[in-house]
Amino acid sequence: MYVRLAFAVAAHLDPEILIVDEVLAVGDAEFQKKCLGKMGDVAGEGRTVLFVSHNMAAITNLCQNCVLMNSGGVEYLGNTSEAISIYLNADFNQDFMNYQLNADEICLNQLEIFQEHVNRHSFVTNLPLHVKFEYEVKVNVLNGLRVGFDVLSPEGVVIFRTFDDDSNRIGPRLQGSYISECVIPPSFFSSGDYFVIPRIGIHNIKWISDNVTKFKISFEHISGVNQNYADKRPGIIMPALEWNTNYE
Repeated sequence: MYVRLAFAVAAHLDPEILIVDEVLAVGDAEFQKKCLGKMGDVAGEGRTVLFVSHNMAAITNLCQNCVLMNSGGVEYLGNTSEAISIYLNADFNQDFMNYQLNADEICLNQLEIFQEHVNRHSFVTNLPLHVKFEYEVKVNVLNGLRVGFDVLSPEGVVIFRTFDDDSNRIGPRLQGSYISECVIPPSFFSSGDYFVIPRIGIHNIKWISDNVTKFKISFEHISGVNQNYADKRPGIIMPALEWNTNYE
């Protein structure tokens, strides 16, 4: 509520320079939509918006130029897409097996990204990809916990976000140990590099995971979606979609 109030006051003072720092990290979708709309209005009126964020999609949509900061210094100043590419490809964490997170409500003991019988840093396109979280709920009852992740393209475009409560309704989680595992079907990704960002949070309250943490995964093209032809298709993903053809 403090962030909502602060943004509302700042946005309606008609400032020449509006500085917004991670305002999209809190609040529900409607609040975030209003924030983005107001920032767009301010920029459209010829005033300056300084937007500080790790939200690649919002930066891509809002910003024509970026300043990439590292340890208090300017690492890059210029084109937005180039800044995002440098940010995603620098200092990513390859050791997701040892990624841990300890918060008041939850302790993430292990994150695994793997394919059966395949090197865990270089995957193939024709096998399922498993993303598994092992964690412990530390409080007696935890409402609204969501465990998931984003998959980003090399340009920082969010291809999709998924949570463990998407496929079934999960009620309050009692204190204890949990495993949440997602299986991405084969022939979903095209060959190339992608980034996985863990997304763990309590719905409409706060994010628990560090959105700066990112893991780079690479896919090697083995076989095409169509078993009759080894075609390499354009696009970020190459899902095997259901078709029906009838002779009339």
